[in-house]
Amino acid sequence: MSNDKDNLNMSGLTAALYEEDRAGLVNALKDKLQNLAGQHSDVLENLTPAVRKRVEVLREIQNQHDEIEAKFFEERAALEAKYQTLYQPFYTKRCEIVTGVVEVEGLPEEVKTEQGAHKAAQEKGVPDFWLIALKNNEITTEEITERDEGALKYLKDIKWNRVEEPKGFKLEFFFYENPYFKNTVLTKTYHMIDEDEPILEKAIGTEIEWYPGKCLTQKILKKKPKKGSKNTKPITKTEDCESFFNFFSPPQVPEDEDDLDDDMADELQGQMEHDYDIGSTIKEKIISHAVSWFTGEAVDPDDLEIDEDDDDEIDEDDDEDDEEDDEDEEDDEDEEAELGKRRRKKVLCVISWAQDDPITGSLERDETWKRDLIAIANEPRQNLDRVDSNGDVAQMVERSLSMRENLTPAVRKRVEVLREIQNQHDEIEAKFFEERAALEAKYQTLYQPFYTTRCEIVTGVVEVEGLPEEVKTEQGADKAAQEKGVPDFWLIALKNNEITTEEITERDEGALKYLKDIKWNRVEEPKGFKLEFFFDENPYFKNTVLTKTYHMIDEDEPILEKAIGTEIEWYLGKCLTQKILKKKPKKGSKNTKPITKTEDCESFFNFFSPPQVPEDEDDLDDDMADELQGQMEHDYDIGSTIKEKIISHAVSWFTGEAVDPDDLEIDEDDDDEIDEDDDEDDEEDDEDEEDDEDEEAELGKRRRKKSSAGHKKSGRSQLAEGQQGERPAECKQQ
Repeated sequence: MSNDKDNLNMSGLTAALYEEDRAGLVNALKDKLQNLAGQHSDVLENLTPAVRKRVEVLREIQNQHDEIEAKFFEERAALEAKYQTLYQPFYTKRCEIVTGVVEVEGLPEEVKTEQGAHKAAQEKGVPDFWLIALKNNEITTEEITERDEGALKYLKDIKWNRVEEPKGFKLEFFFYENPYFKNTVLTKTYHMIDEDEPILEKAIGTEIEWYPGKCLTQKILKKKPKKGSKNTKPITKTEDCESFFNFFSPPQVPEDEDDLDDDMADELQGQMEHDYDIGSTIKEKIISHAVSWFTGEAVDPDDLEIDEDDDDEIDEDDDEDDEEDDEDEEDDEDEEAELGKRRRKKVLCVISWAQDDPITGSLERDETWKRDLIAIANEPRQNLDRVDSNGDVAQMVERSLSMRENLTPAVRKRVEVLREIQNQHDEIEAKFFEERAALEAKYQTLYQPFYTTRCEIVTGVVEVEGLPEEVKTEQGADKAAQEKGVPDFWLIALKNNEITTEEITERDEGALKYLKDIKWNRVEEPKGFKLEFFFDENPYFKNTVLTKTYHMIDEDEPILEKAIGTEIEWYLGKCLTQKILKKKPKKGSKNTKPITKTEDCESFFNFFSPPQVPEDEDDLDDDMADELQGQMEHDYDIGSTIKEKIISHAVSWFTGEAVDPDDLEIDEDDDDEIDEDDDEDDEEDDEDEEDDEDEEAELGKRRRKKSSAGHKKSGRSQLAEGQQGERPAECKQQ
């Protein structure tokens, strides 16, 4: 395992419009969402006239906030457009050097000595530039097979541009004439329903015009004829296979919703998120820092780690293949591709650049990282033991080193110039990050009065003007005066969000009724943010404030280092993160009383006990690391959702206006599923009996899986809202 364990690498969870955004699956059409816009009035039906009036005032405040927020989105878009214009000259120069359209000045004297001036003039550009850059990124490298590499050697540039109608962006991959396909440009376009708070509507890719026998997205399987068959020739069939070029055939949502059940929808959502993750990675990371990906300077140190079980895993697979009937024989080329892909999973071309002082000297890494890279590069055989105990990786490292050595002085000089261009680009980008942070801080200051007024109304600290006359008629002035604020405001808001509602059990609801406000603020050292949950005095715990802090290694391109939560001081018998199990005594036992034991259980309040990486790396194997990574990703998803969506639009979540209409769907099979589970429970030995309260909590949670609190309690119609905010952090494993 790597030494960088406090950070888990989070790539599968998330897609982004730009670095901090994430896209979701949308099954509803735009007009369907718009038709729901006028139906929110039902939200107030079950509220008293006084509370209804307060909510109306809160909605006015939310609208004022949203008008200010719209100006923020406009200014941010203008700022991004301004800097995209400033970046273009760097991208143009990079392309000209990579493709050999222009030659750099000051080619080293040894070029003429070793190669001769004529040969140096013929050797143009930087071979395999984009192939190596893509292979050095942890997201895109997983998509590239060895068969793909031949075609990607012809890739000469990648660009992106915004699409206005409908909103979105388009990636363009420019290719030289090549023996694989006719296209000179392959495109991938992402259409968004909402670009500010992006909801992905669909993705469209170019249809690739493959030359005969050159299609990389399909493979030929050979099947032996049955014994005794007159046909002695192998039977061949074509089958889809893994390939980077599948990226241009994105997953599609069927037009008829009836064709998509829940399992299919979940699978499709995962595919679309993964597809968007690739696209946004290329748009936001690779295009802007292609030189750093080529040299390896942008590669995370974790990607140098070699799994000790890699070769064993391959051997086990081989054994399984031997045990099976060998009816299908894949091409040797495909077998080599799979083997090569798995072996190179975490050894990247970065090693090849570690030996170059000009390259290594400017690495924006800590000193240990630089020193380790140089050690591996300078003495590969002596230093590889700490990377791979088997030593099988030595050949791969030496191949990477030989790649550097095989670069001619002319190409090396071009790369040095490219790095200077990248540094100039990054200096401009740093100014963009500064301006964007200042812009966000400016608007956060503008939002605060709205949040303060909202809190005062919700908690009843201030009363709104113009309470309706029927308040006095129906309730009496005294009762109206006693009924303050908006009961259960934050509980309902949290339950109306598809992320946070899954964390809330029925047992939690009693405690969350005492939640009176949620705030967030930036943390400077180390960079990050802190969530604060303010509670009234309550019978569950002593704390009046619960906090959750996320520390980031990099806030511009967020990498999560760790999360810290408040230790909750539960009152005796009130802990919501544990449950009591009752076990019947064995037959014939003298003890006739049930045996009780305490067990951890699901609860929203587990959010304040975030997953932690063990200090000793030996305590964490690969399976545990994967599980922990998923836990940390999920934890960050909750935190960023509260920070970016719920706090800023709490009134809309309370009224249901922010809720995606898909969350209103009720599975017809839900009750059947519950009944089946009950039947299974009857068939099993009933040794453990949970408290009735716990059973009700589980039953309630399952029944509300797709029905938000607002819909269940007040029949309110709900509007779709995009998944706004920062892209979930890349939780890098340390």
